[in-house]
Amino acid sequence: MNRIRDPKRRAALLLLGVVVLAAMFAMVEIQIEGSQGWAAGLPTWRIEQHWLLDLFWGGRPMTGYHAWVFPFMLLAFHLPPMMLSIWY
Repeated sequence: MNRIRDPKRRAALLLLGVVVLAAMFAMVEIQIEGSQGWAAGLPTWRIEQHWLLDLFWGGRPMTGYHAWVFPFMLLAFHLPPMMLSIWY
């Protein structure tokens, strides 16, 4: 197995991988959301009215899709610093 030992090259490859994954996820989002937007056409649970939705979501409904995608993206966003051990 040929390992990449140069830390800068490893970081660059990790960044490239994350950018490719982000682009692919963006395309998935476009296909899922479609012209209706905000998961309006998805067969999932949704909370239409709640005062916290007005505060944090601008009054838009909270769906099961968004309940899982937002934590996933939060974890994916923090993956590179964790993998590179540069978490401050």
